[in-house]
Amino acid sequence: MLVNLVGNAVKFTEHGGITVRILRAAQCEDRYRIEVRDTGIGISPEAQGQLFQAFTQADSSTTRRFGGTGLGLAITRQIVELMGGQIQVTSATDIGSTFWFELPLRESDVLPDDTYEDLAKTFRCHANILVVEDNMVNQLVARKQLERYGARVTVAANGLEAVEAIGRERYDLVFMDCQMPEMDGFEATRAIRRAEGEDPANPLPIVALTANAFSGDEKRCRDAGMNEFLTKPLRPVQMVRALMKWLPEDRLGEQDVREAA
Repeated sequence: MLVNLVGNAVKFTEHGGITVRILRAAQCEDRYRIEVRDTGIGISPEAQGQLFQAFTQADSSTTRRFGGTGLGLAITRQIVELMGGQIQVTSATDIGSTFWFELPLRESDVLPDDTYEDLAKTFRCHANILVVEDNMVNQLVARKQLERYGARVTVAANGLEAVEAIGRERYDLVFMDCQMPEMDGFEATRAIRRAEGEDPANPLPIVALTANAFSGDEKRCRDAGMNEFLTKPLRPVQMVRALMKWLPEDRLGEQDVREAA
């Protein structure tokens, strides 16, 4: 839900900024309000009433200019309501929009993981990493997090770009989305493994990223040649653990190697 709202904010905001806030709802201690505020193109009062219906956008010029089907907000509303929450928007044309939803959440669902905080303070690497992801927000989040750890990051928007990038340069690890246009992550991984040959001396670690968490999905990833299976949204602690597991020791900081051992 949050990825969809932030993605829309990025898409429709050409100037200014975007703010995400998590607040405890005033009327209930176990209820939280999540806001995404932008300074984008805004939405007219007439269009706001139909905004959460399927295949609805503010007007036809929005579709031509920015693309999209209008399904994202309808799906977001359905998920919010299934979780016992509500979603609303306040907006003004050419001023910006604030989308917010409230959900019943335990405090432990909202606060950061202490274990991750400890890892994030100490973990460093100097690896060359390829992130294969078609979603612009996910690309940005992964790049910023990996660069925080000291990695050099290249982004590919689909499997075809990933195969071409690996043909030009050697990477230490690949985070590979599974569902993408042009060529998906499964086909791209199979192409990479074919290029490595039957008995590669140094196989490239490929970590699958998928929104699906069904029992057959992990087998499908491993059958394609992926080394590990992680579900999205990818938490930083998952990223750190994958890096510590699959990066060569000479790509890790000395402290990280000792802790991993």
